[in-house]
Amino acid sequence: MLTDKIMIQTPMCPVCWRRGLIQVDPLEWERYLEGRLIQQCLTNSVEEREQIISGTHPGCFDKLYPEEL
Repeated sequence: MLTDKIMIQTPMCPVCWRRGLIQVDPLEWERYLEGRLIQQCLTNSVEEREQIISGTHPGCFDKLYPEEL
């Protein structure tokens, strides 16, 4: 059964103070809201899952934790 994605609003980013929107599968989202670990129920990328949890956008995450040369 194919399901349409839903848009969820993320928390405010602690770096740029903006919110984001992420598309998620509604059945996966329901499992997450039931209390399962995000990595066990959402097939979104690691970056999107981080944004869902903390609000931190991928580019802002890079500003917080730059790669060491």
